[in-house]
Amino acid sequence: MPLRLSHYIYSSLGGYRTLYSSSDISKKQVSALEALARNIYRPAQSRDVFAWLRPDEGRVCVVKAFQNGTDHAGRRRSCVHAVVFAASDAAGSWFFSPLSVPDTVFLSPESSLQSLPNQLVPECELPPPAVFDPPKGLSRERLTALLSVMASPGTTAVVLDRTGSALRTVRALSWVLPPSVRGTLTVSASLVLPAVKGIPRPRIAILPGRDARVPDDVPKPDVVLNFPDGAEDPGVPYDVYAEFVASNLAPEGQVPGRSDRTWDERGRARVRELVELIERQPPGPELTQGRYWHLLEGFGKVEPCLERGVVDVRRAPKRSLSAVGSFARAGMPGAALDILESIVSYAVEGHNVEAPPLRAMVAKLRSGGAGAAPEAFEYVAERLAELAGLIGMDRRDLP
Repeated sequence: MPLRLSHYIYSSLGGYRTLYSSSDISKKQVSALEALARNIYRPAQSRDVFAWLRPDEGRVCVVKAFQNGTDHAGRRRSCVHAVVFAASDAAGSWFFSPLSVPDTVFLSPESSLQSLPNQLVPECELPPPAVFDPPKGLSRERLTALLSVMASPGTTAVVLDRTGSALRTVRALSWVLPPSVRGTLTVSASLVLPAVKGIPRPRIAILPGRDARVPDDVPKPDVVLNFPDGAEDPGVPYDVYAEFVASNLAPEGQVPGRSDRTWDERGRARVRELVELIERQPPGPELTQGRYWHLLEGFGKVEPCLERGVVDVRRAPKRSLSAVGSFARAGMPGAALDILESIVSYAVEGHNVEAPPLRAMVAKLRSGGAGAAPEAFEYVAERLAELAGLIGMDRRDLP
């Protein structure tokens, strides 16, 4: 489903001002975007500035500021182009990440600012996740630290990008985050953005250059991360999900890009299977470390039964049932219910076994949704496991 885009343009054509704003962008948001544009206009004369933001009005805003020719006095002119869309529209997009919005939605350095409406893209399709191609020298430890910062919504960070590869890496890694985290990730590149009323400051700022440092006039971040290598960074939060993903993308001691070592293809496929599972059955927004642990526990149990994020219970019925409690405790009742309903359909109805109480129990869990206690899911799973044993389904389980 394509995203419907609104546009905001700021430049110095006929004075420093808003050149264009779509009719559905409110006056309050126009004021906020104009304040932001004034602050990043001059830095964009020497380097492109990017930002992925979440304004206060429930929208997603992606900004690119770049040089666009010269003004009437021969001075370099910048153009600040913001693309805005409703977060609700993006919610149904497969693997949605604000960082996956393609650069083709923006004006180019050669674009004329005289006839803007004819050059603006009304909608766009989000590209599928790209295969992660790590920069040279990125170790498993540094990958884990970066993912931990990205996966921790309460953590602010400045990434000092010594090689110019951090932004590409963050954009490529964003798709492995759970949907609720990925969809709210805010990042700026080339600049620590100023505080603007109505537009919260991005929690991750990427500063390029060998001599990059945290400016003295900005709030101190929780983490300063040297990239792609450097000393251990204090303040990086422990995140069990990030540890799991990094350990699969880069086995212990492996440094991609050096000698003949490559990133683990089997591990990469494993990560994709995990992400497709949680894309189909997203965990709730409260992703504690305990819930992450239960999510990974459940994934380990059903992994042999997964195909593009769907659990095929026929391959290992009892193994699948053993994951029901894990998914319920991870805040993924949909995944738990899908397993229970598949077992009822396959084991009970497929074998002509009469078990109306079990069917009724599953239906009651479905009607209760996220409000049902994990113990209720586990009770039904245990009863179904007993029934599966009676009809010999346990012999189909994988070793």
